[in-house]
Amino acid sequence: MFDAEYFNNHILKQIEELGTGTTTVIVRAAGGDYRVQSIKEALPGYVMLSVYPREGRGKRHRDKRKKKPDQKIFYDQVAVPYGCIREVFLTIVDPDEDDGGAPFGFRRQE
Repeated sequence: MFDAEYFNNHILKQIEELGTGTTTVIVRAAGGDYRVQSIKEALPGYVMLSVYPREGRGKRHRDKRKKKPDQKIFYDQVAVPYGCIREVFLTIVDPDEDDGGAPFGFRRQE
């Protein structure tokens, strides 16, 4: 079973093991699959994820998610109870195969 320890430590080690390329992280849960932009916080009962929107990731969708005054892009957030997580899938994505939008790369939460 997944827990806060996994999301605070182990997943970061797995991402580093995959190398310097862009890593796509997909959390497969009972409520659906989530392409993870970053891990906001891993708490005792659940993990809070910043996730890429399901409707798309092209320029038009990114523009809708900008907040003034700094125009920073905000992503959806989802709280996923650990007991609902079926698997966490990590893979390397070739940015050259991108369909015109931003790659689904994982970013460390600052």
